[in-house]
Amino acid sequence: MRVKAKRILSCVCFLCLLLLCFIKTADILEAKVSRVKYTSFFESDTNFDVIFLGSSHIYNGILPQELWNEYGITSYNWGYSNSTPAEGYYLLKEIVKYTDPKLVVIDLYGLVEYENKGNGKYRSDRIEQRHVQFDMFPFSINKLKATLDLFDDYEYKSDFLFDFLLYHTRWDDLSEDDFRIEYSTEKGARLLAGYEFASINFISENEQTEIHSVCSEYIQPTIEFCNENDIELLFVYLPYGSTEDTQRVANSFGDFAASFGDFQYLNLIYSDSVNYNTDLYTDQRHLNYMGAYKITSELGAYIQQEYDLTDYREDDDYSSWWSDYSDYLLYKTDTLKNQDSIYNILIMAYSDEYSVNASVREESFIENNLFLHDYFNEKADAAITCGADSDALSRGETEYQMILQICEKETGEELMTAGVKNSSLDFDVLN
Repeated sequence: MRVKAKRILSCVCFLCLLLLCFIKTADILEAKVSRVKYTSFFESDTNFDVIFLGSSHIYNGILPQELWNEYGITSYNWGYSNSTPAEGYYLLKEIVKYTDPKLVVIDLYGLVEYENKGNGKYRSDRIEQRHVQFDMFPFSINKLKATLDLFDDYEYKSDFLFDFLLYHTRWDDLSEDDFRIEYSTEKGARLLAGYEFASINFISENEQTEIHSVCSEYIQPTIEFCNENDIELLFVYLPYGSTEDTQRVANSFGDFAASFGDFQYLNLIYSDSVNYNTDLYTDQRHLNYMGAYKITSELGAYIQQEYDLTDYREDDDYSSWWSDYSDYLLYKTDTLKNQDSIYNILIMAYSDEYSVNASVREESFIENNLFLHDYFNEKADAAITCGADSDALSRGETEYQMILQICEKETGEELMTAGVKNSSLDFDVLN
């Protein structure tokens, strides 16, 4: 009997060790994008009063850390590239298992745009992006339903339930980042430093269209779920280089969903906060950091006015948010210092934490550049000294057309001084 018991115990120990090895191997092989983006959500010691859902428009366009700093709103950005309202419905049902949101904000891009891409509920050519949002959640009945519904035409849908099936061949792709993960400081958002001038044909807000799409069928269930769970719901369309077709859908959504239940709707495509001369990223499809900063502030003011949310900035129980914000500010500053374009440097310096000062030989250097003209007219604490002499604009034997200095406002610390050589804005870092 003792021999038999020892054999049984040995088998159990072996199986336990084998299981631990399997779990550890799966952990190492799993792609880390999802962890980088969402770990701070799952490890938070406080509640998130606001959850943002939607495509890359909200992922890049709404900045929870800026909402915290300006309004004391605790929020997390669950948006991601090419996410649809159909996916958002199932994601929300998982998210509420971990936090108790008072408000959910859903950007509607993808409501009709992916209708002809696969089954219309997800982009079949971006399947890896869907894993980023779903992989962090353990198996559940809701995740099973989501997999069977959203990915009904996908041959390898079991990957979403057991992601080791997807990642077990990643051995050749492993890098140092798989073992030393640097988690996002942006509470799920992503800052974009880049700029492209955009010429957009805006139509009248009265122009409408009928909304028919697979994803539109998930709007009513989403509204009903929020109403049943005492969650207030705000749908939005965020600004970007929008087409006339998207504008018509945005103009029509309020009427389309009016009978589905209680919600509010905000069409920000026509927002005066955004300057399309300066605020779009290089692809013209997303807001850069400067545009995101502006629209986040506008949306925050709306949320503060329309919803009964607590400002936690003076609450000691939420002190961890200030610690997280300090990490975020360091990240922003490092991002600013590592830019290779004057445009991008100024974009990252747009927020209230930074002061911007420019010395130029002639005012025309600013006036003849549309971006510089609008930037220095918009940023309240940006200062220009015109008619600076050669001594002020020289460093050694090099004479510059503009000296740009960026400082941290609170401490006065000089973060970057750049000498701009010509109208092409070629520059040298001088500090």
